[in-house]
This record gives sequence, structure tokens and C-alpha cells, in this order.
Amino acid sequence: MSCLHRRPKCPRSRPRWLIGAVLLGAVSATLAGSQPFAASAKAQELEQKLDWRQVRLIVVQDAGRYKTLESFARESVAAMCGREYLPGLSPVASLFDLLFNHEAYLDSPVVKIRDRGVQIHLSAHLPEKDRRQIQAEGYMTPRELMDPTVLQRLRDLEPRFELGRAIGRVRNAQTIALALPQLLHIVPQPGDDPAAAWHTPDDLKPNAALLTPEARALPPEEIRARFGSPVAGITPEQAAVVVGSWEGLRKAWLAGDATAVQERLNRLAEVLPTLAAPGVYPAHSQRAAEARYYAWGKFTWAYWIYSLGSLVGVWALLTRWRTPWLIALVLLLVALALHAYGLGLRWYILGRIPVANMFEAITASAWAGIVLALVVELIYRVRVFLLAAHVTGFFALLLANQVLPGELTSMMGILDDLMLRLHTTLIIAAYALIFLAAVIAVVYLIGYYAARLRGPVLSPAGAVPALAGALPGDEGRGTAVPEWLQRMDWSHLIMLNMMFVLLFVGIVLGAVWADYSWGRPWGWDPKEVFAMNTWLVYAILFHLRLLVRNKGLWTAWLSLAGCAMMAFNWWVVNFYIVGLHSYA
Repeated sequence: MSCLHRRPKCPRSRPRWLIGAVLLGAVSATLAGSQPFAASAKAQELEQKLDWRQVRLIVVQDAGRYKTLESFARESVAAMCGREYLPGLSPVASLFDLLFNHEAYLDSPVVKIRDRGVQIHLSAHLPEKDRRQIQAEGYMTPRELMDPTVLQRLRDLEPRFELGRAIGRVRNAQTIALALPQLLHIVPQPGDDPAAAWHTPDDLKPNAALLTPEARALPPEEIRARFGSPVAGITPEQAAVVVGSWEGLRKAWLAGDATAVQERLNRLAEVLPTLAAPGVYPAHSQRAAEARYYAWGKFTWAYWIYSLGSLVGVWALLTRWRTPWLIALVLLLVALALHAYGLGLRWYILGRIPVANMFEAITASAWAGIVLALVVELIYRVRVFLLAAHVTGFFALLLANQVLPGELTSMMGILDDLMLRLHTTLIIAAYALIFLAAVIAVVYLIGYYAARLRGPVLSPAGAVPALAGALPGDEGRGTAVPEWLQRMDWSHLIMLNMMFVLLFVGIVLGAVWADYSWGRPWGWDPKEVFAMNTWLVYAILFHLRLLVRNKGLWTAWLSLAGCAMMAFNWWVVNFYIVGLHSYA
């Protein structure tokens, strides 16, 4: 939903208000991005005359890493407004308009309040029409957020565990809305320490003031008292260039002078890298890769290709024709290539394997699982691996595109360890195979119950592949089922066997790492407990398969139970249960 202007409300009667709220939400969603703010009018005209190609690659030090100005703009505006740009403006233009023209937005609903409960709490003191508007659209104005009543309510709600993440998002949006200039650290700290804190252009004003005749006549103590402490390592001449360009940019932006804006922006883009020590400022190729990664939507839109491949995969599975199988295979290769390119860009930009947060874990694990499924499909040609691969890619990238924050983030120090990376990679690969197996389980269950309705059509047993573990199945001394269900059963076992080994080894490596990092191999942390619970579900599955008569049916249902346990561990434990693995 876009940041939309306040509009007249519906009549006071409650039924009409409910209908109006639904219609308002539908209209807001439909018009997303098409209703620019009145405050943005001058910026819209200005942006049409500007070239951002050089400027968007200026580096900002933020959240423990170096990022491009465009990345900073996208992430900051998204954290405040719920999307990466103000309506009618690009991300970078949105950032500069919020920086220089922020007073014009004080009464515009630009701050997204995602959580319904928080909306109700923060708007309870407002007039009824404003309260309904906030709860219908989910936006507040910066001035409303500065209200003492709202500030007090935020302080009251912060200690509540169930609202912790929601209040954190509001606080982050509030900081960006009210203190954005203090977050723009684009001035490198001279020296070869890559972790040294950078500065905002305003931080250099005391340095630049040293060039004035008044400052030259004052002793150092009085200079600090009157102008502030200068930034060490930056000469007054360097500071004067940066501050002069920044102040000139501010004035030109507010005046709508495109020529002056472009000149000041280009000057900053040229000067700022020269202030950093050699090797500190990120290479141009790395910054260009980051800009490309964001410009292409982190490549998560490839879920559309996976979705189309899922439909064709169903066609191939039902008909067993070669043509739909080939089409589904080509679609999978295309989607997999885009998926891999997105992961590769992220790896290159960050300089580490992308498995450090939920977005990276889901996208990387899905890719690894899909590759394994593709290899097995090319060996056995049973169609179901191809279908499961497409469905897995679809859900993984859909979550990444619509739900999970995909910002490029630095890795916590505790995670920067080879053993832990092996542990993490094996665990998430196993989780991908769990989901792939669950998709095959669903196919088996649909086929099994459909076959029961039609009556059994039995076929002689075929050979069981070695990867299926040679476990007795329904084709042996168990319940007789159609031959194609026998293939689904051993295809299911292939996924389960690979997953079981990966998950076991991943848990063991995690215990080894925990022993030398935390001083104990096992501490009953929630993530540890539910990872082991997931493994135990599948251990029960394999043992029960040896005992029951209807082996494929029991295997399918227990596989879905294991997938539910995995999803609980990966989602609920990560986001709602505090533990040592809260970062995972």
C-alpha cells in the first residue's frame, strides 16, 4: 500500500464505516504509487532533469557495513514508508527530498505502522475520523508521531514481549522520519581502519569554520566552544569543499535548480572517495553490482517463472508426456539461473556466503535443494522431482519478495566461523529437502486417495533405486498400490534419505561449534531443541516404516508432520522465542 494523502471519511454509522474501510483499502492498494504527495511536486520536476548514475554509487556507512547511496535510500525509505520510494519519485530522489524538504512532509502520512494492534494503541487519543483513517490505511504523519501522548505510549508498550518487534519497527521508522540527516554517514574517516566511524557532512562544519578569519584569531579551546570539535584527519580545505557542496546542494534542491543540483552532486561523488585511505572505499565494480542487485528487485521476481513451471510440471506428471517435461525443465533452468545470479551478486557484494539471516537462508537453501532435485530428476525422469523443485522455488522466492526484509546486512561476529558456516549450510540444505519431500508427500496423498476412490489398479513392482535406501515399500509385503504411486514412494524416500543425513551431520557440527564457542555442545536452546525434534520425527518415520503395512501413506503423513516441525523451528522459534539462535 502506498503512502496516500488523507481523504474524506465515510459517515459515522458503523456498518457503512466497515464497508468504507474495506473499499478504502482496496482503492489504496489499486492506486499504490500513483498518488504523489503535494510536497513532492517540485522534486518530481527536478528529478526529470537529473542523472543519478554517478551519485547513486556514493558510499554510506550504515548498519555495520558500507552500502551505496541508492541502497541506503531504498532501505531507509522502505523502513519508514513501507516501500522503497515516495510515490512519483525514485528512491534516491525520495531520500534527498526527505533530507532537504522534510518540513513539507510533517503533516503527510508517510510513516507506515504495519501492526494493527500498534495502530490502535497509537491512534486511540486522536479524533475518530483520524483514528479510522490510520487504522484503515496504516499510516501516520511525522507530527502525529512526535505527539507526547504517542511517545509515552511507545515507552509503555516497549517492555511488552509480544509487541517488541512491532515497536522496534515503529522506532526505526520514527528515527528515519525525524533524524535522517544524522544517519547519512557519507564522509570517510581518514585512515586505514575499515571499521572507523564515518561522518555526516554537517559533522565537518567545525573543520570548515577554521578557514574563517574569526576562527583564525581564536585559541583552540574557544574554537571548540564556539564551533564544535573538528573531525580529526580532515583538513579545513577538504571540509570546506564537502560542506560547501552539501549546503549548495540543499539550497539548489529547495530552489528547484537542476543544473546546480547536478553540479553539487557530481562534486560530492568525486571528492568523497578521495578522503578515504587506499583500499577502504569499496571498488566501483562492487558498488555497481549492489546497484544492479537492487535495481533488479533482488531477483526474487523469478518466483513467477517457478509458478509457471509448477503448472507445467503438473501437466508433465499427469500425462507423462515428453514435451511438458522439457518445457518444465527449461523453465527450471531459467529460474535457477536467475536465482543463482541473485545469490552470486549478494555473495560478491557482501564478501561472504549469504546464509546469515532469514532472507538469505531461505533463498540459498531453496537453490541448493532445487539443484539436488534437478540432478535426481535427470537421473530417474519421474517428473515429481521437477514439480517439487518448481514449487519449492516458488514459495521460497515468494516469501523473499513479499514477506521477508532482504536488506544487505553485515554478518554478526559470532557467525564468522568456518565450522558454523558448514553447520548452517548443511542445516538449511536439509530444510530445503524437507520441503521438497513434503511436496512429494502431498502428491502421494492426492494420488493415494484418488486411487482409493477409483478402486485399485495394481502393477507389478519395479526395481527400487539405491538412493531410496532399499527400504521395503508398498510394492513388497506392504499394501499394494498402483505402480506410479510406488514411484512416488521411492522418490519420496530419496529426498528423505538425503535430508536425514544432512540434518544429522548439521546438528553434530553445530554441537561441535557450540562446544568451543559457548563451552558446551548442548544447552537446550529452543532452536537446538526443535532442530532435534525435527530429526526425531524423521527417525520415527524410518522406524515406523519397517512396522506398518501401508508404508507409503504413513511415510507421507509423517513427512508432512516433520515439515510442520521444521517450519515451526524456522519461523516461530526465530521470530517469537528468544534464545541464543535469535539471529539465525
